[in-house]
Amino acid sequence: MKKNRYLILIAVLLSVVGTMIVLPQRLRNEANWKDVAVVCDWQDIETVSIRTGLPWEQILDEIKKVGVSTIGVSDYDLKNLQQLGKVVPAPIPHGFSPTLRYFAVSDPTLRKTMQNQLILFGKIFQETGNSIFGTNVSYEEEDRIGLGWNMDLINSCYEKGFRIILRPRNWQGITPEVLRGLLADPVYEKAKGLVFFGDQILGNGNAATLAEMASFLKTRNLFWGYTEFVGQKGETTLANLVPEQTVRIHSVPPDELKNYTPAEAKERFIRAVKERSIRLLYVRFFTEPSYDLWGKNITYLRSIIQDLNESGYSWGTVSPLKPFSPPFSVLILFALSVACASAVLYDFFLPGKWVILILVALLEIGSFFTGRLTGMKVMGVLAGMIFPTLALFILIEGFQKKGKEIMVLFSALAMATAGGLVVSQDLDGFSRWFCPLPHSFRQFSPSSSRAHGK
Repeated sequence: MKKNRYLILIAVLLSVVGTMIVLPQRLRNEANWKDVAVVCDWQDIETVSIRTGLPWEQILDEIKKVGVSTIGVSDYDLKNLQQLGKVVPAPIPHGFSPTLRYFAVSDPTLRKTMQNQLILFGKIFQETGNSIFGTNVSYEEEDRIGLGWNMDLINSCYEKGFRIILRPRNWQGITPEVLRGLLADPVYEKAKGLVFFGDQILGNGNAATLAEMASFLKTRNLFWGYTEFVGQKGETTLANLVPEQTVRIHSVPPDELKNYTPAEAKERFIRAVKERSIRLLYVRFFTEPSYDLWGKNITYLRSIIQDLNESGYSWGTVSPLKPFSPPFSVLILFALSVACASAVLYDFFLPGKWVILILVALLEIGSFFTGRLTGMKVMGVLAGMIFPTLALFILIEGFQKKGKEIMVLFSALAMATAGGLVVSQDLDGFSRWFCPLPHSFRQFSPSSSRAHGK
């Protein structure tokens, strides 16, 4: 360790200097950014309404009183429409193709909406009379193809003072022309943002289509939700294309929520706000049949908002955080710090530390030129692995030599702290890159919603 003490000192100093440059801005941002928005999902509201017998209008009124001012609405899909009884499988009509699947839809507006969407996607829609149609949508495609929007519902929520987040599905590989047809739907005039449904971003699978999606977000000044820990295909590409329209969201998916109590789920949301500066919470309901299902959910919502209030946050309003990522000069300091630590760690095993130092520095700096978000991710991962490992090796080697325990402990602690500083500041900058909200979401407050009926 003695022969590498200067490299260790340089690694620590570089991380401290870089942190001192960006920390004041971070603290100012956090001090001025205390507004949190809570969003509820329409599918959950509808499910709870059916299972409890409560009118959905009453549920909307109650969640609004608690502090929810935004509703997320998904497009239709064949699977959900069947579960709700709005679309019913029908036998093959006499004289029609047995290769198609047939469904009865009594609502003519819904049937027309489905027809338009299926034709736009290049699917068959064959009317047979008596409100029955045939289509070649397979069982695997039932919940993957979006079949339009419930405009009556969206207008009702809008008139009640809720803002609307749309949740469109992606059909893999659609062309830019098809996407433009989808986005021409008047429903997007009501939207304040998009949180994509499922495991893909709308437009994923075709680079030109994803670029068209990015252009649409810019033109309409809509945000889109980069949901933590979900890993939707195409999310990183879209975030690089429109960082100024990207906002991070935290949610607990329904399948995962089954394993939580309301108190445990609430703590996840609170930690997301306090520890990772999330300011948009997409709260899914508990929908498994249980005694007093609605009471369980309204208490859950109320507890989230109450805890936020008690922690100094305000509900229902979202004010933008200025776009912020560490200056490029600071990223270079962090990159050199990681490179120095890598060289010292490598020297525990093989000679050639200077070669490793140069290679790691070039790798990190080069990754920034492929995209700043990519560079931040690479640096965060390397720092998270190298610094703690190096601290451990310093301890192991140092305690083999008697009489220098205090210096060894200090060196290991300094190295672990340096790694923590790089990870926290670099990844905080990475998260801030995703935090700015567009103008359309800035006036997001209960008072403005009621005044303008939006």
